[in-house]
Amino acid sequence: MHSVTISEAAKVLSQKFLMQEGIAGVSHRDVLVVYVESPEDLHKVPETIMGYRVEARVVGRIYALGALARRVPERAGVGRALSGQAIDKKARVRPCPGGVSCGHPNVTAGTLSIWVYDSRTGGRLLLSNNHVIAASNMAKVNDPILQPGPYDGGKVPDDVVAYLERFVEIKQPPDSNLVDAAVARPAGPDVVSDEILDVGVVRSTADAVVGLRVAKSGRTSCYTEGTVQDVNAAVKVYGYPWGYSIFEDQIITDKMAEPGDSGSLLVDASIKAAVGLVFAGSDEVGVANKISHVARLLDISFAPVAPPPPPTPPPRPPPPVAMAALAVIPVGLGLALVTVSTTARARV
Repeated sequence: MHSVTISEAAKVLSQKFLMQEGIAGVSHRDVLVVYVESPEDLHKVPETIMGYRVEARVVGRIYALGALARRVPERAGVGRALSGQAIDKKARVRPCPGGVSCGHPNVTAGTLSIWVYDSRTGGRLLLSNNHVIAASNMAKVNDPILQPGPYDGGKVPDDVVAYLERFVEIKQPPDSNLVDAAVARPAGPDVVSDEILDVGVVRSTADAVVGLRVAKSGRTSCYTEGTVQDVNAAVKVYGYPWGYSIFEDQIITDKMAEPGDSGSLLVDASIKAAVGLVFAGSDEVGVANKISHVARLLDISFAPVAPPPPPTPPPRPPPPVAMAALAVIPVGLGLALVTVSTTARARV
């Protein structure tokens, strides 16, 4: 018998090991899992903790995938629309489908995930990562968003496609995060496209499970597929201005993305339901936020949302009512009492 559950043991493991140099993440399945950056870090992992067996796995250092700081050979970057048209993912595209280049003017480039619906207003919103369209917390609401991103030639004002609406702040250690996500409202109705290149139209969400076959369409590596390896991971992600941040309850997949693919929507490859938002990866794995956390924290929906009803107008004041009053007026050398009609508002 164990004195604590395996999830409680994983929490202790996270607190004990995750801030150590060389530890990339922790998780649990039927055993506790510790992800390390290199084989030289394996000696830091104990064989057991709190009675549970610990499995170590080398995954490399995990980075946010929007900075393009680590240069990689870039593909031609062509995606295919539902119409069959081939579209350059790094070019200016109108209307803008998911899977193309975008970014805040102060970043390089990432990926436009998808146009979702604002649960508050019913309006459309561009979804991507905080570090792609909110410049890792440094942007301001109403800042312009470019398509393509600046790295691919996007400039203000010609290529403005949206304006930053809101984002989830990324916290620094020792605090942890659930998402690296942000949304922006379209610059006009003509920029919105419902499809994602090479994927199609996504209108539903689902939970990721280990073994699920998933796909994404990104700016750099275009359409790729992989398999979900973990759905309980806490990971340390580098590439932010302050160094690294910790993200809990994350999805780990096969390596599916390259720098510039941040913001890609992770979908169930068979039913095309959204399961995650790609934001990080290493030379061995990919990392995505769970789409349930993204939708809840940003207050968005993948299905159309009815706009809220107009506010109820205040009650109208009651109509005027006639009232009688007595007045004394002089008549000749005397006085007379007469009735005078007046108008007044009834008290409410």
